[in-house]
Amino acid sequence: MPAIPGAGLSARAGGPGRRRAPCAGGIGSALLENLVRNLRALGIERLCTEVAWDEHDLNRFLGRQGFVPAPRLVLELRLMEIIGPAAGR
Repeated sequence: MPAIPGAGLSARAGGPGRRRAPCAGGIGSALLENLVRNLRALGIERLCTEVAWDEHDLNRFLGRQGFVPAPRLVLELRLMEIIGPAAGR
């Protein structure tokens, strides 16, 4: 199966004092639109990002931009908290 060219997006919500755009079409939308246009011109077929489950505003924003859940699950192992058999692997 040939690889599908893709790109990753590192997205962060602002801090507690962040300003919110009063309507769609703000700076975030413009930046993402430009990024998508440039990636398409390069032949990139997929843009992926990870969002914390509790970043509700960012999840809503990305959903409005057309992002949908991917068919994968991100797993994490915190190495400093390993107790037991997994520590020896």
